[in-house]
Parts: sequence; C-alpha cells; structure tokens
Amino acid sequence: MKSNLKIDNKNYIAEVSLSNVIEDDEKDIHAAYMESCMSGGPEMAMKSKASHMSPEDAKYVCGMRYMKAREMMLGGSGQLNENQKMLPVKVKINILKKFEKQGILSELGKKELKDLEGGSWHEAKAEPTAVFPQEPAPETGEINPHLMNEGLKIDKELEKEEQKTALKNPDLQSANFEVVEK
Repeated sequence: MKSNLKIDNKNYIAEVSLSNVIEDDEKDIHAAYMESCMSGGPEMAMKSKASHMSPEDAKYVCGMRYMKAREMMLGGSGQLNENQKMLPVKVKINILKKFEKQGILSELGKKELKDLEGGSWHEAKAEPTAVFPQEPAPETGEINPHLMNEGLKIDKELEKEEQKTALKNPDLQSANFEVVEK
C-alpha cells in the first residue's frame, strides 16, 4: 500500500491519499475479476448490479468488492478452496496459473486448471432462430383482439371515473379549497 501526505500550512489543509497497488503476480486475477464484475456476469451473483451503473460507479464498486475478496482470492495451497470455486471461471483460471507460477500447484489443482482451460465451461451463445407461427397474423395487425377489446373497455371506464372526479373549473379555485361530492 502506498500513501501520500500533502500539507498546506497556509490554509491549514492536510490531504492524505492511500492507494492499493496491485502486485505483479495478481494483475491477471484483478483484471479478470474487474471484467467479470463490470459486465455483471451471472457467476458474480451481482449484488451491486454494476452492469446497470455508470462506468465510474461500476469501477468503484467492483474495486471495493475486489479489495474485500482479495485475501480470499490470493490465498490458497495449490488448489481452489470452496470460496474460490464460487468465483467466475476466468478468475479461477488466473488463480490456478498464479499457483503454477509459484510452483505450488497440486495435482488436484492441475486437474482443475486443465478442466477449466478445456473449454467445457464456455458459455453457449444463442443463435438467432427463425420463428414461424402456425397461423399468420390477421391483416388488421391485432394478434390478440380479445385482450385489446378488454383493454379498451378498461380505458373507457377509467376515463369516465376521471371525468367524475375532475374539478369543474380548476383555475377559479383556491389552493385550500376541498371538493365535496354531493
């Protein structure tokens, strides 16, 4: 962790900035985690809904989540522990590669890495599929005419109700005037 202290004696202001430096051996883990978090992938079980935030807010939230989970992600003994198994696949691969670089990857860890890199985990992408309805739509374009008619009836009832409760001349009434129906 790096810190920086700036003191302005003239205005009696002290500014302290702390920054977490990502170590070289964890840069790939950090990058994979941030990518998964900011895209809001299903593996992340996003409580923060980062994919629906502005990019700056999402980066901040994901960075905070990474710092909370950092110790869990960097710890281990040559294979994935139960908490690490819940992480996105790209993060798991990078954790196992880190163990491999450190020379502590166990036989089970090697098997996990081989399985993850094998490609069986890749998400299946949906191909566009043509849909052919059994009956063509009517020429009027009314696919569900009974629902449309029901909706029109409800709209008319609501309009009548609104006309009954509407003020007769709202421009002439004071702010404290209460409408009493007879």
